[in-house]
Amino acid sequence: MQDQVHFLRSLRYLEIFRQDAPECWVREEDFRLISGLHDLRWLLIDGTAAKKLPAELSDLQYLQFLRIEKSPLQRISSDWNNLGTFVCEICPQLRELPDSFANVPTVTVRGSAFCESPPDWAPAGACEGPATCEGIPQWLVEGWTLGVEGAVEDVCGNPGCATLRNSFGQVDLTKDGFMGFSEMQTMLNNNFQGIGVDPPVVSEAGFSCLKAQLGVNSTGIPRRMYIQRLLGSSCDECGWPPVSPPSRDAVATAACSGARDAPVTAMAAAVCAEGDECRGTCAVVQTALAAGDPQQAGLLDEAQLRLAMDTAGLGFLFFEGIAECLHSLAVCDLGPPGTLPPGAVSHVGMELYALPTTSCRECSWAYWK
Repeated sequence: MQDQVHFLRSLRYLEIFRQDAPECWVREEDFRLISGLHDLRWLLIDGTAAKKLPAELSDLQYLQFLRIEKSPLQRISSDWNNLGTFVCEICPQLRELPDSFANVPTVTVRGSAFCESPPDWAPAGACEGPATCEGIPQWLVEGWTLGVEGAVEDVCGNPGCATLRNSFGQVDLTKDGFMGFSEMQTMLNNNFQGIGVDPPVVSEAGFSCLKAQLGVNSTGIPRRMYIQRLLGSSCDECGWPPVSPPSRDAVATAACSGARDAPVTAMAAAVCAEGDECRGTCAVVQTALAAGDPQQAGLLDEAQLRLAMDTAGLGFLFFEGIAECLHSLAVCDLGPPGTLPPGAVSHVGMELYALPTTSCRECSWAYWK
């Protein structure tokens, strides 16, 4: 990247996210490269192995927003004249902040060592308040409740919406659309990898108290709130098919016996979805359908589905009997057994990529004529 920095000097927004493995986190030398992006206004780092930020980062004098998630950072010494928001989430060892942060409008370092004995100048709201639930850290409670309360939009903004939907899919191990008690603990264990501090242990009573504060009556926290907390939007306008608990009986039928890890319940919901808008992502659909059905017959059998999915980069989710399986689970008429119409294939492909589903029929392609 070092040789390419001069091409990026006008970059204003930089997000480095979804770094699940600590060995892939941003290092101190990476921050030195970032410090060369002098016009940067917005910086989000999801995972950094640095225990301190290099002094060169102070060169980003136009920086207005800085958010760091999952980090063993111990101190911040850099100073930014125009900084309006600083957030360090899951930074338990962070103890020192510069005095100039007293003038930063929004500072959030809940759950950090800084909050054990904050100085008099500490901005209001920087640290968590008194405990409101037993069996769960207050910083975690406030991270959820304040994040959800502050989400006032439903706009579909990608890649943020799609990224968080995929992220939730990794948390939601039961694929029922909710993050349950054990799934939250698993998420915390993963988030604290490489930080040097043990993850907090949440009790079932603490998890129930958190749900009560969120106004949740279900067995877990819904996907919608997971996205709201992190993005400030519910992403409802993405038009994703509603999440429904997987039917174990249906998945266990002979038609779906080869599904392995394929998310057949989500695929079955998407295969009957509505919407024909033409979007930029439809270009991938056009290429995949043209490869699978070059004669434009309007129906794809299993062999053609395999070719279309391979072309779209989804071949690893293909399984023998996929068309018959989706026919058995679908709540709509999909036409002749053993085949799928191209619009249904498009909806399923969008679903698997966590994008707003559409058949792409409104695109003016020769394929649809």
